[in-house]
Amino acid sequence: MRQRRLLTPLVAALGGIPFLPIYARYEMTRATGPQFLGDRISYQWHFGSLIEFARNFSYMAPEEHPLPLLLGNLLFALLLAVGSAFAVDRCRNPQTRTSEL
Repeated sequence: MRQRRLLTPLVAALGGIPFLPIYARYEMTRATGPQFLGDRISYQWHFGSLIEFARNFSYMAPEEHPLPLLLGNLLFALLLAVGSAFAVDRCRNPQTRTSEL
């Protein structure tokens, strides 16, 4: 019975969480111009949605470590979805004791 109560909030959370702009990406920017002697490369952290991260995944350089960031972001999304599903279930059923879990 508890699994069925958790399924609806979990599916809703998995559908909405990828659109939140909370996923990290290590971004490389290369600039050339007359004010620079040669190229100027800078690295910085960028936060965006998981959809944006997946869209830019194929363009990432190896220096940006795309695979560990993708796995970390997917794990983070799954943990957020499970945590929010438990929180919603707990708010909907406050009389449930922890011994019944």
